Amino acid sequence: MADPLAPTVASTIDARKGVTLLSVLMHAVLCVSAGVGLDAARVIHARYNLQAAADAAALAASRALGDGTRNDVEIRQLAESHFRANVGDERLFGSVGTLSVLTDRDAGRVVVGTDAFLPMTLTRFVGYDDVEIPVAAQSGVGQR
Repeated sequence: MADPLAPTVASTIDARKGVTLLSVLMHAVLCVSAGVGLDAARVIHARYNLQAAADAAALAASRALGDGTRNDVEIRQLAESHFRANVGDERLFGSVGTLSVLTDRDAGRVVVGTDAFLPMTLTRFVGYDDVEIPVAAQSGVGQR
């Protein structure tokens, strides 16, 4: 009589198929997780760079506003030049929108803002084609 607890050839093959399937599924989950992590890191890096550039533009514009010798158009041009100089390589972003510069001479304040759209890589499979990154910075002149 044969041992009923001894493994048969069919059960060994079925176990191998289950392990292979589980391994393939785990690799797929790991690849998607790595892609989402990579895209998240790109978004955080882009947000940091854009915010630093907007801060530099707001500071330069408020300093020009404090001098009192420049008009709003010159302040806007100065802010845009500082933003472009500090944003770095724009090829890292999908597209950077136009920079809005609002000057309030009565309050001695300058507000700078823009939007950027960053295309996703592996996160597209989950349904996110691109991410909008809004940034804004404000700087004032005089004592509060």
